[in-house]
Amino acid sequence: MADDTDPLDRPSAFGLFNYAASFHAAGDLIADQGLAATHPGAPTTSLYVHAIELYLKSFLHLRGTSIAALKSIGHRFGRLRAQAIREGLAITDSDDVLLDELAESDLWGGSRYLESGYFEGVPTAATLRDTCRSLAVLVGKAMAEAGHTVRTPGHRKPF
Repeated sequence: MADDTDPLDRPSAFGLFNYAASFHAAGDLIADQGLAATHPGAPTTSLYVHAIELYLKSFLHLRGTSIAALKSIGHRFGRLRAQAIREGLAITDSDDVLLDELAESDLWGGSRYLESGYFEGVPTAATLRDTCRSLAVLVGKAMAEAGHTVRTPGHRKPF
């Protein structure tokens, strides 16, 4: 059977959701197990921030936003949040605060590239984890309502 999906609208909203859940689970694994490294917070932060971005994009794609439009939004969390709210995502107050921090800072870039100095008000891994969990539930509910079987990824022994 031929795939008649517009190549510009791949991956699917559910695919983005599952990808977000994988980054989320990886962040949880590092946060739970710890990391013996010189910069242990950066990978966890990067994974959680990426998961948050993908959860929002999966919701927007589910609501009809094309992949091309999502790519044009990029990592602009203020735009992602505003559009998700317009599309009906009931973001909690604490998640809204974190998304505002992500919109106003370069936590995303700072978690991926070495920066030195003192950074005030950086969200904790626990705060990022809480927002990931909240978005997983909210967006997961929307996915389930659209007929998708939502599973929660977990940790397993390496192959």
